[in-house]
Amino acid sequence: MCSGELLGGLYAFTFQIYGDFAGYSDIARGVSRMLGFNIMENFNAPYLSRSVTEFWRRWHISLSTWLRDYLYISLGGNRRGRLRTYLNLMLTMVLGGLWHGAAWTFVAWGAFHGLVLILHRIMLNGRKPPGMWPRAWGRRATDVVKVLLTFHLVATAWILFRAPSVPLAMQYLAGILRFDGIFRISAPVLFAAAVMFTLDLAQTWSGSHTWLVEEPRLGVIRYPLIQMLLLSVLGAAIAHIDTVTPFIYFQF
Repeated sequence: MCSGELLGGLYAFTFQIYGDFAGYSDIARGVSRMLGFNIMENFNAPYLSRSVTEFWRRWHISLSTWLRDYLYISLGGNRRGRLRTYLNLMLTMVLGGLWHGAAWTFVAWGAFHGLVLILHRIMLNGRKPPGMWPRAWGRRATDVVKVLLTFHLVATAWILFRAPSVPLAMQYLAGILRFDGIFRISAPVLFAAAVMFTLDLAQTWSGSHTWLVEEPRLGVIRYPLIQMLLLSVLGAAIAHIDTVTPFIYFQF
């Protein structure tokens, strides 16, 4: 397979695991609200994060909060110097990887995130004073670059999460880095990515998960949008009516 096809597969899994986990988390929240319970939000547009540190505040919030409160802080957090802070970050993420299963791929996945978190902490320790940052338009452009970089770092880590072994994960990554046929990414994958990014952007700008039914500026296009989304879900369900695809995170 060429690099473009491998990259398309990586993007597909990156959005599959997000849609899978965030989708049934929202279903659980919606059913709970119908029964009179209000459970915590578990995802907050994680692929719009500007750093991996921010990503872990937005992704699987129930787990990341537990890891912070009962592992990272219990190990000493950032109260015992920089080197101990870096060690605590790495131990927390490796143990978080092992929470998903006793496999070297999960250990490597956790270690990768731990390393990136440490590097981000080092960069923050040496950052420029606030007055040296560029003007507003420059900050927006910088934010876009940060989001794209963070997204691809997280996506790269998903290779380790999904692969059956670390050597196979390295082979997959090496295949992407050949950069042959890099533009042969599947159009449906790009379309799904565009839809999910658009929905997350709308949620971020509106500050509400239910913006589609609450935003007054949508006006007459509200119901056509809802119908289009429902038809998309129905079409996907009919296309895979003969297959049973369990939720990815049910295995954990």
